[in-house]
Amino acid sequence: MVLPGKGQTKATSDIISAPKMKQLIADIKQRYASRIVIFDMPPVLLIDDVIAAMEYYDAALLVVEEGASKPDELKKTLQLLSNTKLLGMVLNKSEHMPEHQGYY
Repeated sequence: MVLPGKGQTKATSDIISAPKMKQLIADIKQRYASRIVIFDMPPVLLIDDVIAAMEYYDAALLVVEEGASKPDELKKTLQLLSNTKLLGMVLNKSEHMPEHQGYY
């Protein structure tokens, strides 16, 4: 099941933290024992949507853009996510492929 957004919306953190959204997420999580809910969120420090939705997360996967994510921003992001289980980090938009990696 995919629940796509429709263009830009104002006050998204209000929508995310609304009782209807809380009920929707609870229903999706409880309907099937094997259900995995993935939230594709904007950068943590860009807007407060990630923080508004934190109660829904069981874990997080952090995407870090090479050359754009600054160490102090990463540190602040990790502090904000400190109460969330961090599965790991993905390096995105890297210009260099690791030497150990093959062609696929």
